[in-house]
Amino acid sequence: MISLNQITQSQKKIIIITVIVLLAFIIFWSLIYSPSRKKVAALKLELANIEKEVSDIEKIALEAGSLEKGITLLKERFSALEGKFPVKEEEALSKISDLARQSNISIISFKPGAKQAVLQGKKEALAIGQRICQSILVAIEINCTYTELVQYIERLRSELLALVTVERIEIIKDSSAKDRKLKVSLDFKIYLLS
Repeated sequence: MISLNQITQSQKKIIIITVIVLLAFIIFWSLIYSPSRKKVAALKLELANIEKEVSDIEKIALEAGSLEKGITLLKERFSALEGKFPVKEEEALSKISDLARQSNISIISFKPGAKQAVLQGKKEALAIGQRICQSILVAIEINCTYTELVQYIERLRSELLALVTVERIEIIKDSSAKDRKLKVSLDFKIYLLS
């Protein structure tokens, strides 16, 4: 093994310069190159998304025949999507019970939960435009036939001006009922913008 006394002055300078160059390379890699590479990847993804949106808009414009018609169609699609996220929860909740009554379904219990922000990832609230997307879990217990239940869920999907997802459904046959009624526990989420 070589001792420090046996290393010449020029060898010490070479080692010091090599260590300095190596440290400079590591600092450059960790502070400049690696973060820049991540930013470039994020920008490429954003560019791809924008190019897809542009191609969708161009496709709509071609289908419409002119750019003005395409923009009008795009605005109509956006307003239709925006209509699926009502601002007032009262409207959506009252429509749920109205649709049940119109479907000849008797409501045993109706328990809407509190509004909760829909999370994007694990911490950040999902926002559409300037409004935050929120959900309400609704637990409803009803008596109905199987056919009435299917019709009710279809009507919720088509007539309720909100995005609805069924989270849980439990169907219990009521053996004491003579008219083939079922006891149904239904949990679903309504999505709102506020």
